[in-house]
Amino acid sequence: MAADGSIIFEANLDDRQAQTKLNQLKSKIQRLQSSLEKSTGEQSGIKEKLDSAKASAQQTEKEIKQIMAALQSELALNEDVQSGKISMSAEELQQAAERQDDLLLKLKEQQDILKRQDQEIQSLGRQYDRVTEKISRQTQELNDAKNEASDYARQVIESGKSQNVMAEVTQKTSAIMAQL
Repeated sequence: MAADGSIIFEANLDDRQAQTKLNQLKSKIQRLQSSLEKSTGEQSGIKEKLDSAKASAQQTEKEIKQIMAALQSELALNEDVQSGKISMSAEELQQAAERQDDLLLKLKEQQDILKRQDQEIQSLGRQYDRVTEKISRQTQELNDAKNEASDYARQVIESGKSQNVMAEVTQKTSAIMAQL
């Protein structure tokens, strides 16, 4: 109170802390969005490699099936020769044996390739799962930060409204007091 009999109203509505926290959250949200975009890009790259590796493995499996079918035909021919159903010259028998050896070699090579491809697929699958989990965590953290920022933004807005209302009340009270 002042000595002249007037009444002084003072309202200290401080939204600086809320505004500071809101600014910090905005910065955090931008960092999280950037990190999430980077992780999503990484996930896409791994997914492309994984899909390519799976397609290669499927092609290798087809080649193995073709080799197996050709090998079965050669073995059936061999059985027919041994049972006497078909007769072959020594040269034809030698060529058949070479074809079988060649097919067995190709089969072994393709099985080794398929084994390496399966290992690569498993490795890429683990990488993809890790990045997907990371994206899930980042998305949750981003959503939490957005919700928190929304709460602080609401506080800042409400504080601004309260300051305006308080200013109006103070002016009206001052006017009434001046009339008295």
